[in-house]
Amino acid sequence: MSEKKLTAARKRLAALEDAEWTRLSQLRMQLLELHPFWGHLLLQVRLLMAPELEAFAATDCVGRIWFNPNRTRHLSLPQLGFVVLHELSHILLLSGERRRERNLHLWNCATDYAINRMVAAVRNPSTGGALYESPSGTYRGLGKVEILLDSKWDGKVAEAIYEHLAAAALPNPQTITLTLRAGREPGDGDSIHIPRVSDHGGGIDIHLPRGLLPEEAEEVAARVEQALRGWEDSGRRGDAPGQALRLLQRRREPPLPWQALLQRYLRTCFGRHEWDTRRPNRRMLEQGFIAPTVRKEARGRLVVAIDTSASMGTELLSRFISQVEQLADVAPETTLVVADARVQEVVPPAQLKRYLGRRKLPGGGGTDHRPVFDWVEQQNSPPDLFVGISDLYSRFPAECPGYPVLWLAPHMHGPAPFGDLIAVQGR
Repeated sequence: MSEKKLTAARKRLAALEDAEWTRLSQLRMQLLELHPFWGHLLLQVRLLMAPELEAFAATDCVGRIWFNPNRTRHLSLPQLGFVVLHELSHILLLSGERRRERNLHLWNCATDYAINRMVAAVRNPSTGGALYESPSGTYRGLGKVEILLDSKWDGKVAEAIYEHLAAAALPNPQTITLTLRAGREPGDGDSIHIPRVSDHGGGIDIHLPRGLLPEEAEEVAARVEQALRGWEDSGRRGDAPGQALRLLQRRREPPLPWQALLQRYLRTCFGRHEWDTRRPNRRMLEQGFIAPTVRKEARGRLVVAIDTSASMGTELLSRFISQVEQLADVAPETTLVVADARVQEVVPPAQLKRYLGRRKLPGGGGTDHRPVFDWVEQQNSPPDLFVGISDLYSRFPAECPGYPVLWLAPHMHGPAPFGDLIAVQGR
């Protein structure tokens, strides 16, 4: 290409980018007026142009969103607004951090299904209808665009959707190479070059294949808190997604000591032990916990079910194994049920110590707690206490069982279907 044609092409691109910056500014002002939470969150995110991007947008799920002006120019302003809220939601809901060891392609699809339903539910206060429009359609020069939007996922979090998708046969994703600007202007800072990125076919964006460092997750949480303050200052005008608020609340709440709740349950359910508060439990003290010594052992029957599905992750399971050992110290009649989507193993009390010493648990598939509770029902008598160790992104019986249930979950977890729940410190 001649220098003259190259200069003309650069001018056309600059004019196109300016036009898209104007539209993004209009959306920012609209959100600040109608939905201050989203508007204040958008103010804290760095927006960049990426003319070579093979999608409308991309995000690092931390603090940057890239837009391809060659593609977004085909969208109406309400459709571009849908894309903007979609990208903000990936940041808001910590999509990168929550993936853990899940399949990247399935996780990208699950997060898009959950987020698109949330964005579609944002209303226009003036008309009562949807604020923004889905970008699904057929575009000249782009072809057909179809986003992952299905009403059957209403109210479901990405982790629950993932479990359903994992059981289905989805096509393998294509891979592309990303080159993104690190600054607003060409040549402004180093470019980001990522080969072999999975294109999950979500119709809207590309998710950068990276997890979040702890400090990045805290940075996102700080942005969300600032957006919430802006929303509060506006008199709580407009939309602030409840799912995101619960997620942030779980992140900020100091976790309760799980030992204290366990002791309360043992007193209630077993009722045949005494606690010596003058002498700390030596084994728990070695683990960094202060708990009283059991002077008279509880002989009640305890069933502990540990979730070994893929969503739990190796590091998380390792931490929970030590907690099962501590439970067995308090209640010697402890039976362990190891399960993911089915019961993998049942370990009787006499074999529990040796079994846990292996530090390896079978599983790694999907998650379904119904076979676990079916196994309990088939026993001669119900347990005095059932302790379920899980992140609770699972399927459960429709009815609450007729015995006490306690869930021990990581700090990031799904809703408990019944029983009591305590979040264990750490992630």
